[in-house]
Amino acid sequence: GSYAYIKEDVDDHMLIFGNKGVDIEMGTSYYLEVTGKGIKLNGGILTYNSSSGYWELEGDLLVTGGITFEGE
Repeated sequence: GSYAYIKEDVDDHMLIFGNKGVDIEMGTSYYLEVTGKGIKLNGGILTYNSSSGYWELEGDLLVTGGITFEGE
C-alpha cells in the first residue's frame, strides 16, 4: 500500500519519502513538490534531460537571490 516516512537514513542525513511524492509548502505562494515527473517550483517543472545533459525548467521560477553560471 501507500506509505510515507521521515528518517535519518545515515548520520546527519535526512530522508523524506512519500509513495506519491513530497510537497514542501511555505505560505501560499512558495512551494516545492517532488514527484516522478520531476521537481515543481512555484508552478514550473524542473527535469533532467539525459539526452542533452541539461536541467530544463518549464514554467515559472522565482529567484530572490543571485544566479551563478559555471562552465560554458
